[in-house]
Amino acid sequence: MAHNEVIRLAREAPGLHWRLTGNAGTGDKLAAAVTSHWQNAVTAAFPGRFIPEHQVGKLGERIDLVDLVDGIAYELKVSPNNDHFEFYRDIFKVLIARKEGLVQVTSFCFVCPLAAARRFEKGLRQSVLALRPTFNLSLSVAAI
Repeated sequence: MAHNEVIRLAREAPGLHWRLTGNAGTGDKLAAAVTSHWQNAVTAAFPGRFIPEHQVGKLGERIDLVDLVDGIAYELKVSPNNDHFEFYRDIFKVLIARKEGLVQVTSFCFVCPLAAARRFEKGLRQSVLALRPTFNLSLSVAAI
């Protein structure tokens, strides 16, 4: 199954490029390197199936990876910091992308560190995940 391989590759990528630095600029560059490595590995494993950096309308926003066959949008969050802000923002990116023509996407998977993923088991994050039917969008969190 492609989804399992996408998550497996996401789990491998941070070990090659990521470390906490205490410097936001350096952290951003390292996170970008992890995401790029992951996108390249997935698109090499499944030629023609995935679109990396899918543009969201004319907003200047992008979705990290879109599976055109299974209709899954993926966002990778490498840093354990501020995961909730990224998660909420990413849901809206996917909803707007669907409105702008990416209608085949029926699922969104937020890929993040285990510590961040555990925070989705309670509070507002858990409540947002429960809104799946409201958005007509399957929502999931995968830990790396």
